Amino acid sequence: MHKQMKTELIKEAQKGDMASFTCLFEHLRPALYAKALLYFGYSPEAKDVLHESFITAFSKIHQLKDPCKFNTWMHTILKNKCLLIQRDQLKFCFSEKLPQLSSDPLHAIPSIEEGMIAEGNENHLLEMLSHLDEEKRVAILLRFYSDFNSYKEIANILNIPPGTVKSRLANAKKELKTYLDCSQGSTSGNLAADDRGIQTAWTDFYEGNRSRFLSLFEKDLQIRFSSGKMESGLKRWAAEWDIDLLTGVRFKPNYIISSGNLTLVEGPIINPPDKPEQCPPEGGFVFFHHKKKIHKIHAHYASRKKVLRK
Repeated sequence: MHKQMKTELIKEAQKGDMASFTCLFEHLRPALYAKALLYFGYSPEAKDVLHESFITAFSKIHQLKDPCKFNTWMHTILKNKCLLIQRDQLKFCFSEKLPQLSSDPLHAIPSIEEGMIAEGNENHLLEMLSHLDEEKRVAILLRFYSDFNSYKEIANILNIPPGTVKSRLANAKKELKTYLDCSQGSTSGNLAADDRGIQTAWTDFYEGNRSRFLSLFEKDLQIRFSSGKMESGLKRWAAEWDIDLLTGVRFKPNYIISSGNLTLVEGPIINPPDKPEQCPPEGGFVFFHHKKKIHKIHAHYASRKKVLRK
């Protein structure tokens, strides 16, 4: 679009001319939609955020002082909208009550979960988990907070027999019950990893900030897949995501929860329209932190379609 024409359209739009603003917006639509895809993949959210950005920009275009900065201004509005939606999605995940699992035989032990809710502190259990050893803690996180929570799935993710999963869960719940009785509801502060930082780093990766995403991980990173395959090294992990970036595959980390040095990350995998079966529909990762870096990963990809948290 010619600079002079663009300036004239902006002036008219600032006077309230919807047709002029629509012309400006449609000229930028392909670039704005491409940016939305980086955040949400080929999903309804990507189109919704365009509509919301249109409304916000038109209502505030009178605030634009320099017409030359219109493109940057529009991209900033869209980015802020994307981040707001992602923040709300993450808040929804954290605001959910602990699931009621009375049918689980492990709940023969008096209800720890009910105690947490009764105290009005839904994050208390996550803080208490930091007092368990790593093996028991990761079993609890997968069983009570993951969508891959069957004994078989947990066994596959951790590469242990289902019987060992049940044993660790039973022992973990006994220890939590003992700690709850002794602590009488006291907490030791927020020991969780930086969930927001992990989600933001993933978003930055899809926007081109590769280094920030990779800075989360140790160079001698160890990766174990539920198939049994083992990989090592940050370069191997980076190559996995670089390939997805080039082929248009997007992982949407819309559920993140942490306790101590463990972080559980889950979400849908968005395939490009021309290759809808390229990757499994959902994925999950257990991150093991050491000295503020992720040094080990257990990765699991759904072999069937599951309904993960939105």
